[in-house]
Amino acid sequence: MFSAAVIGSLRRLSGKQRRMLFFTAFVIAVTLLALLTIIIYANHDCIGDGCPICRLIRYADAMLKQIGKAAFALGALCAVYLFLPLTVPVRLITRVSAPTPVQAKIRLNN
Repeated sequence: MFSAAVIGSLRRLSGKQRRMLFFTAFVIAVTLLALLTIIIYANHDCIGDGCPICRLIRYADAMLKQIGKAAFALGALCAVYLFLPLTVPVRLITRVSAPTPVQAKIRLNN
């Protein structure tokens, strides 16, 4: 029953929404796999220089750091767009235009 509801809701999504959902699921899966890699191989028997497991752990750590930086930048950008209208007066954001005759209540005689 749950899968039918999920499939029904996926059919209602547009192509762009489906791509975004797939991309979000992909980023979450990559993040979880990197975390699992670090957790599983944290106490491995290292062979010294050139250890492939140590290299894998370094790659996973670097990837998680990059994802963290991107998430922080995205959060900061969202905060700016959300709080900018609260801090800047509306007159500075909207374009100031000359009033129309109706707005100025001018009677036009021929």
